[in-house]
Amino acid sequence: MPGDAWEPVGVATVELDEDQAQRLAAATRNRRRELRLTQQDVAQAGQLSLATLNRIENGKATSLSLRTLDGLDSGLRWQGRQGREMGSAERVVHGGSPLPAGSPRPVSQEFVDDLGVVRRRVTFEDPTEHVESPPKLSELAQRVADVSDADVTYYVLRRLLALEPAKRNNMLVAFARMLDAVDGN
Repeated sequence: MPGDAWEPVGVATVELDEDQAQRLAAATRNRRRELRLTQQDVAQAGQLSLATLNRIENGKATSLSLRTLDGLDSGLRWQGRQGREMGSAERVVHGGSPLPAGSPRPVSQEFVDDLGVVRRRVTFEDPTEHVESPPKLSELAQRVADVSDADVTYYVLRRLLALEPAKRNNMLVAFARMLDAVDGN
């Protein structure tokens, strides 16, 4: 009818109490400042209106759509929703901690123990096998220096150091495996 507000059908929302709104506000401000982004940067990256982001950061948001929470995850480079799992912004609302994008996802599994009791185990999805700790950079540098010239060594190590820590660790592990294969270990 004319004059009625348009309400999209099927848009899920999360209702926030005052504590939840303040928790999300603090986490959002802290992450934005940590990344040295302006509100405009975050709003644009997350496809949010500046007014919505301002309401969130000031603890005035009491009802947010999942689309807005997804946008917040994107804009703040947090891990987003996947399937039925919560994204980081929603996790913050419910008292959890946000995870940076690219972090291993928690996976909950039910199992029956030896006494027949159903238990729940939480592990982390890990497609890149984070279980192996990365070798020391100095050890890798020495191994590379032993088999190549200084320009190549400098170039490779400079590129590795430019990566964010999680990716750098994965690359260092892969690089060490490659050197082991070349060395025949």
